[in-house]
Amino acid sequence: MSTKPNFPPPAAVASGIGPGRPRKPIPVDAAERIFDYAVDGFSVVGIARKLGVDKKTFYEWLERDESLRDALELARADKERQIYNRLWRMAMEGEDSKVALTACIFIAKAQFGWREGERPDDGGARVNITFNLPGAMSREDFLKKVVVTDDRDN
Repeated sequence: MSTKPNFPPPAAVASGIGPGRPRKPIPVDAAERIFDYAVDGFSVVGIARKLGVDKKTFYEWLERDESLRDALELARADKERQIYNRLWRMAMEGEDSKVALTACIFIAKAQFGWREGERPDDGGARVNITFNLPGAMSREDFLKKVVVTDDRDN
C-alpha cells in the first residue's frame, strides 16, 4: 500500500513556503560581514561558518541576493589587488634579487599567461623545419648529383 506524498498547497509553493524547516533569514549586515570575512581570507565554507549557516544555505543566499554576491566579488577583487601590489613592489623594489625575480616570474605567469619553456610572444605557435637528407651514397654517385664549377678565376 503506497501513501500519497504530502504536497504543500499551491499558495504556499508560490510564496516560497514549503515542507520542512523554514529558511534561515539573511542577516541585515550580511553583505558587510561577507566582505570583511572574504578580505580576511576566509573561504566560502569559512564565511558560511562565521555566519552560522551551512555552505548550501550560504550559496542559496548568494543566489537570492545580488548585494551578497557583489560583496563577495568585491572582497576577492580587493584581496587580489592587495596581493598583486605587494608582489609588484617586491618585484620592482625588492632588495633580495631572488625574491624580486620570483615575484616577477609569478606576475608574468599570473597576469600575462606565461608558461615554462614557452616564449611569451610566440603564443605556443612554433615553426618546424624538416630537412630531408639523402641516405649515404658513394663518391661517384654524389658527384653525379652535384654540379661542380670552378669560380676561382673570376
